[in-house]
Amino acid sequence: MTNEPLKSFAPESSGPTRFFTEGRIIFLIVSACLLFYSNALGEEFVYDDIQQIIQNPRIRFWDNIWRGFTSHVWEFRALIGTDVPPPPYYRPLFTAYLTAGYHTFGLWAQGWHLANILIHTGVAVSLFYLLRRLSRNTVLAGIATLLFAVHPAHVESVAWISGVTDPMLALFFIPSLTLYMRYREDGGLRWLVLSVVLYALALLSKEPAIILPGLIFVWEFVRRSESLRAFSFGMFKRLLPFGCVTAVYMVARVAALGLLAWGKPEVAIYPRWVYVAMVPRVFMEYLIHQVYPVKLSLMYDVPYAKHIYSPGVIVPVAFLLLAAALIFIKRKKLSTGFWLSLAFIILPLLPVLNLRAMNREWIVQDRYFYLSSIGLCYLAAMLTLWVARKRPSLTAALYVALLVTLGISTVAQNRIWMDSRLLWARAVEQAPQAYNSNFNLAMAYADHSEPDKARDFFVKTLELTKDSLSLAQVYNNLTIMHMRLGESELAIKAVTKAIEYDPKLMEAYNNLGMIYREQKDYANASAQFRKALELVPESSMAHTNLANTLMDMGDANGALPHYEAAIAREKDDLLLRYQLSRCYAAMGDRNRAITELEWLLGHTDDPQVISFLQSKLKQLRSA
Repeated sequence: MTNEPLKSFAPESSGPTRFFTEGRIIFLIVSACLLFYSNALGEEFVYDDIQQIIQNPRIRFWDNIWRGFTSHVWEFRALIGTDVPPPPYYRPLFTAYLTAGYHTFGLWAQGWHLANILIHTGVAVSLFYLLRRLSRNTVLAGIATLLFAVHPAHVESVAWISGVTDPMLALFFIPSLTLYMRYREDGGLRWLVLSVVLYALALLSKEPAIILPGLIFVWEFVRRSESLRAFSFGMFKRLLPFGCVTAVYMVARVAALGLLAWGKPEVAIYPRWVYVAMVPRVFMEYLIHQVYPVKLSLMYDVPYAKHIYSPGVIVPVAFLLLAAALIFIKRKKLSTGFWLSLAFIILPLLPVLNLRAMNREWIVQDRYFYLSSIGLCYLAAMLTLWVARKRPSLTAALYVALLVTLGISTVAQNRIWMDSRLLWARAVEQAPQAYNSNFNLAMAYADHSEPDKARDFFVKTLELTKDSLSLAQVYNNLTIMHMRLGESELAIKAVTKAIEYDPKLMEAYNNLGMIYREQKDYANASAQFRKALELVPESSMAHTNLANTLMDMGDANGALPHYEAAIAREKDDLLLRYQLSRCYAAMGDRNRAITELEWLLGHTDDPQVISFLQSKLKQLRSA
């Protein structure tokens, strides 16, 4: 195997390539990222952003950063009454990012989107330096990096705020690999130390970083010159620091989550062969989305194979076997760059190709290919320069046309993330019979005050699942839509079904309490809110609703501890502070009521609110 990564290409200093200096290429990379993702700045919070940022009470306190090292990223869901948690991911740096982001941007979505774009830009710049070191060719590195920078398949990772985990991982992962190469080629123990530190940060960002030692092994193996025994001994010593970091990470992960890996409980409904047979199909789906990135979506209709001879199994297997055969035949002529590209494509995908740990409707997610796409972009760049040897002008024109086409497609794809209704309408278009696409489109209509459309999609969703917990969620949200439409009898029927399917769903008891409260049946309302608090004692929503109901009943003394419990978690909630002031006033504690109103005056700039608060203060002071 050769140590010459690109020996067949012309020197980068020849011909028109003299124009493409390092500084100019970096300028093009940064400009492309900022230009083609600029319209993402107008997007709102969508999908997981709603819970991870808007509804997440943990990120409002700085101590959440340390909590992230001892819990999973969805741990806060217990506080908002959700009893169907997603997989318990261990991503402490993502938790820290959310916490710092909230204290920097609050609920200003544009700030969050700008941060995502800047992180992606940083990844692209670091990728250029990795590929330049790998190829020893500035132009090749620039060609590959520009493809990576503007590819529309990355929109999910850049335009979606909560999708930042993959760019965050890459921001540490790529420099870690680059520094390791520098350590091996230039010497200097400090580069190895920095590489190991960045590897640790990558692991704490997202789990697939664990494949970095595998990439290092591939790079070392294809360029080795010593005997296999000497190589193996040397690799053991060089990878030992990475292994130690991995071991510490695994211990911390198990200590925080109580488990090493996670599996979907419903996997038993499919035979094991189905999951194995679907791996080539899923892999091919990712390649197709990279080569033909049209109408990309959060969800895709990728049906599971019904038998081993189905076209969805045979065609991908045949294609991959043919590709493997060609690679085997040409193996002695392939460069170090090719083998590392292949490793870059395959290794980061291995964790998500464990389909037994994936929800059936989510087995293909474009963000999972963010790191893997580096390999494809590098292969495309090598092919571009190979073709350019014979037709340089035509190749350059076609490359620029491809780059512009991909950039325009990225701009168009960004628009899908502008609004959750557009996002989930695209998902329903791609996966019309998927439970999650229809459920989330219903939720999007609900969030945008279109209860009639939301209700219709919730009803449709009931036909798409048999899972009791999912049905409980649908009926619970259907309850809210009936309430908004003034359909109280239908609301009671729906919430009763929700409780029937999931007796531990706190939100259902809370919603039933709201129905009773609207009917001025305060005794039953307070009883339901107390049931909700028995299930989730920390729920600020249930504390607030119970306190408001007790105030309606004239029990200010009983309401006070619930207002205080809610404010302990929602310190900046102005309406809650006003309700607390009313509670103090009803108890005859005028001084504390005045203190709360004065606090509110200092935390609002709305003229109408200020006028209202001043009139209330005047009444209290003259009483």
